[in-house]
Amino acid sequence: MRGLLSKPKLSGHFEKRHQESVDLIHGMLFATIWVEPVFELAREGDLMATGEMYEISGDPNILDKYIDFDVYYKNEGYYGLYKKKGTVFDPSRIKTGKLPEQLFISLKDRIHLVRAQTRRLNQQIALELKADPVKAKERLSEVVSVTLSEPRNEVLVDMKETIGVVVGEYLDSPDVLKNLIKVSVKDYTTQLHLTNVMLFSLGYAHHAGYSEEDLRLFGLIGLLHDVGKIDIPNEILTAPRKLTKEEFDQVKKHSQKGWKILK
Repeated sequence: MRGLLSKPKLSGHFEKRHQESVDLIHGMLFATIWVEPVFELAREGDLMATGEMYEISGDPNILDKYIDFDVYYKNEGYYGLYKKKGTVFDPSRIKTGKLPEQLFISLKDRIHLVRAQTRRLNQQIALELKADPVKAKERLSEVVSVTLSEPRNEVLVDMKETIGVVVGEYLDSPDVLKNLIKVSVKDYTTQLHLTNVMLFSLGYAHHAGYSEEDLRLFGLIGLLHDVGKIDIPNEILTAPRKLTKEEFDQVKKHSQKGWKILK
């Protein structure tokens, strides 16, 4: 390479043309070093089909949680590898708003992320059930929200663990359940409704003399009984007015939708 770029003894027109060639080669080498990363493309339906990808938020404040995952971008029917697992997003591109409009992770990684979040929340719930009922109820609603954002068998298993934590603390100290039920929250969401039904179901099952195993089942039923409403916009569920025919038809389908999720 040094021989290629070394300057021969030329003059006039030939020296000028040689310098232009050297500048061009230098420019090509510089571009090779500093050009955007070469993306590894995969056709839809091949390695990365549409149904196997999950769009993530490009909010700079939460991008760090995707450090341990491959992140992809989409362009004209292709998914390109934008960031490899274990690397951070380019701070300069975040600062200048030059990230792709849409970013994705694989569905497999999405499930892994949801399960990790649920396990972390379960640990926090175990610590807060007796010490801080308000915070514990918030955590329970958060578990419901996180888990039902990807309601698959491998994810719902972790919800059973959530029920197990609550049942264990309740049997050890009955006041735990009473204190959770007393907590009132201003913004009544579907997640909070499911949490409340779970708590009342546990209370009923215990009062009726059911076994600990049955208590866990009652709790799970309470959490999942309205799972079909999870995709209905909250403004429809909490609308302080009569719903339109289209809105009401959407709400009426929640039972069938819930059955499809859980079957």
